[in-house]
Amino acid sequence: MAARSAILVLNHQPDRHLVEQYTQMRRACAPQHDVILLSDRTRPRYSLGALADAAEVQFTVRDLVGLGYPGKQDIVMPGRRQQNLKLGNAELPVLLFYAAHDHYDHYWIVEYDVRFTGPWQRFFGAFDSSSADLIGTSLIRFGEFPGWSHWRGLQVDGLPEDQRLRGFFPIYRLSNAALAALHAAYAGGVSGHMEGLVPTVLHRAGLELEDIGGDGHFVRPGNINRFYTNQRLTNDLSPGTFVYRPASPSVGAQQNMLWHPVKPPVPITVRLVNRILRAWP
Repeated sequence: MAARSAILVLNHQPDRHLVEQYTQMRRACAPQHDVILLSDRTRPRYSLGALADAAEVQFTVRDLVGLGYPGKQDIVMPGRRQQNLKLGNAELPVLLFYAAHDHYDHYWIVEYDVRFTGPWQRFFGAFDSSSADLIGTSLIRFGEFPGWSHWRGLQVDGLPEDQRLRGFFPIYRLSNAALAALHAAYAGGVSGHMEGLVPTVLHRAGLELEDIGGDGHFVRPGNINRFYTNQRLTNDLSPGTFVYRPASPSVGAQQNMLWHPVKPPVPITVRLVNRILRAWP
């Protein structure tokens, strides 16, 4: 029987850490989930190795512009790195994947720098019974933190500020219905930073939202601070296990917790090659 959910590992630079992450997830979660690398291949990247039999879907920034969403055309970073994707548009690769693979019930998205200090199947399994259309982290309403820097950029048909939401999405789950609603809204011209746009659009559509952990209003009572901690009413979300910044070279000691961002040191030879590639016209 085919898997009814996909786990998409969103990445932009293949290296051994990505291979290890993918391998762990596939061993732990198949056959209940299809584990797939969702890889930005806009620019060539130096690789320390690859997994020959990995399931992979590749995309470029041009592919994302080609989705044709009116409010998501200005998504390319200007200047020397003009082929890179601007921050706040990381939902577009998922919508691109959905356009060609719309048969899954649920789509988990995990960025390359997320770690879980426990068996991945334990984490994903904790939400198998959830009916939520969006499961993410640090979900808040506008009135809880009106100082968030991206509220003003949200364009959602004049929706009042008090009906807007924000989340943090290095790891999240979308239902098939959620992706259908996002596609319809994006085709209609909504725009803004995905951390505000995605939960706001889905909330307006009457879909169900759930927080993975933390201590906010959208957390199931049994999951309060269960899978991560942070300061949800700040821009950086730190201190905690799951924050925007600062990055850490490794996970902490707490078990069965999500950690982000985890960025192991990059060898100097790889840094030099990547610097050359970034400068290449």
